[in-house]
Amino acid sequence: VCCKKKQKEKVNTTMLKWRAISELKRVVANPFLLPIRRLAIKQFDPDLGRSNAEELGRLEKLGVADEILEIQPGAGIEEGDLGKEEYPPEYALFGLSPKTMAEVDKVPPAPKPHVITRQPKQTPCGRYYGTGRRKTSVARVFLDPIPEDQEGGQGAAGEEPWAKMIVNRKPIWDRITNPVRQDELFKPFKATGSMGKFNLWCTVKGGGHSGQIGAIRLGIARALQNFNPQWTPLLRAEGLLTRDARMVERKKPGQKKARKKKQWVKR
Repeated sequence: VCCKKKQKEKVNTTMLKWRAISELKRVVANPFLLPIRRLAIKQFDPDLGRSNAEELGRLEKLGVADEILEIQPGAGIEEGDLGKEEYPPEYALFGLSPKTMAEVDKVPPAPKPHVITRQPKQTPCGRYYGTGRRKTSVARVFLDPIPEDQEGGQGAAGEEPWAKMIVNRKPIWDRITNPVRQDELFKPFKATGSMGKFNLWCTVKGGGHSGQIGAIRLGIARALQNFNPQWTPLLRAEGLLTRDARMVERKKPGQKKARKKKQWVKR
């Protein structure tokens, strides 16, 4: 049953592609549309087997009776010439109903400007707090703005302005020595242009090296958001406010690890 369902879906997809290609070929083959003489249906032809009143009622239901009656007839009225030149309607060219064309031509409303109503959130001590999590690690980050007259100097990384950054009672430079890891950790500061403008105190528990760095980074981003809500678009554009939901996959019974299988032996 599953194979038949997949085969049916494949056939439907193929048909849709074929129709799209055929339509494209038809449009490309006729790139220019010239005005044509608009010809009326012989609505009062007695051979149709309907009376004039019945035919007029049918046209009124279609909503074209008034339009046909208002047009001045042309020289070839016997052949149905209404004496009007115009481009053929789009819905006739592309096989779409007038209602569909009206929906397509409808101008979408202008998007409303995004207004940030969030207010700065401060602890009673005058600091800005953010909690970050990654895998099994949990970090609690406090940021303390440095007065402008005290900024300056060089930190242990060599390029960043000096700021006190303490993680579990140790300077962050002693705890994280890898430059790549440091770059990853300071992304929120660099995205907002606030590197070296905050002192940082952080406690982190659980997990390993990578998980703890990810948790601290998320905590820094959330604390910066509490300091200045206008930085939210900058942080969100870099993906710094998104909690990484990936966790370690559990080990399976009968296997060595989560995915690793036992070695296959033929005999």
